[in-house]
Amino acid sequence: MSVRSQASPTALPDAAVEVAFVGDPGAGRTTLAALFADRLTERGDARVRVTGEAADLVDDGDPDTDPVSAWTVRDAEAGPAAIADLVGRVGTAFLVVTPDGLDEIGAYERAAERAGVDLAIVGNRFSKEEIDPLREHEGAPVSEYVPPEPGIARAMARGEGPRLADRTIERLAVDALAEETADREAALGALDAGIDRTLDVEVGTDDEGRRLVTTIRERGHHAGYYRCNCRCHAGHVLARSGPSR
Repeated sequence: MSVRSQASPTALPDAAVEVAFVGDPGAGRTTLAALFADRLTERGDARVRVTGEAADLVDDGDPDTDPVSAWTVRDAEAGPAAIADLVGRVGTAFLVVTPDGLDEIGAYERAAERAGVDLAIVGNRFSKEEIDPLREHEGAPVSEYVPPEPGIARAMARGEGPRLADRTIERLAVDALAEETADREAALGALDAGIDRTLDVEVGTDDEGRRLVTTIRERGHHAGYYRCNCRCHAGHVLARSGPSR
């Protein structure tokens, strides 16, 4: 098990957070931007603004009645050149890549380095057998894997927001915020002391995740368990300091 400790909570940052989704045409950047933005709006504890094509797939509310956004999710134009337009506007760019687009990662990494933008990878439409080459990539870190789901393509064709069956991409919110690694007890102690406000704990089994959620809630904090797409562990326990709901 690994525990990551963040200085800000997952879906309710102290300051506005802007992220972007980039990638080649057809890689699924609009799909992933919509999935991520929809997940944030579902939580209901943060105002979300969506720009680009993904805005047509997500109901992000009325900016005239609630103009303050905690999250802005940008669905960028296709290609590495789009990263240059993100300078000074986003903290993290998520590169959406498919199994046949691995050779293009380097161009995005170079563009992100020139722009001074943090880059993280989201593997889209990866089967279990196709994950290893991306997992072994030595450049930008891999935040998430999304398996092939025919229902997503059908929803997009109907102009509807995509959905993942019994999965979450909440990890992207975690990776968009500052993080550091800590051992389990030290991280939980920092949560109790209010030093760190959010924990992301990778767990090997669903039972382990549920037990940890119970422990954290008994200590008086928010906590939830989310199954993971990356196939190298069962899921994540996300915890935020403060009274549990």
